[in-house]
Amino acid sequence: MTHLEIENFASDYLEGRLEAVRQREFQAHLAVCSECRELVSDVRRVMELCRSAEDPEPAPWLVRKILVATIGERKPSLRDQLAAFLRPVLQPRVAYSF
Repeated sequence: MTHLEIENFASDYLEGRLEAVRQREFQAHLAVCSECRELVSDVRRVMELCRSAEDPEPAPWLVRKILVATIGERKPSLRDQLAAFLRPVLQPRVAYSF
């Protein structure tokens, strides 16, 4: 197995996703190559850090931005339009006469 293959398959190896033959080749190479052992150790640390990291909270505007980008601006419903139309008519008014 080459250094490039070790680099390409390091995460698969660490997650136990290599076929048995490839895993044995991988381990045989690691047994004789300190450079690749160090690389795999670094990849392991990065993977552990990624697993332990908390998911960031999305920005408050993110959902709206995604919705606008995918389905467009929200159109007011018929109820909203009717309420906006009738609001001036239905608001109580005070009339004074002298």
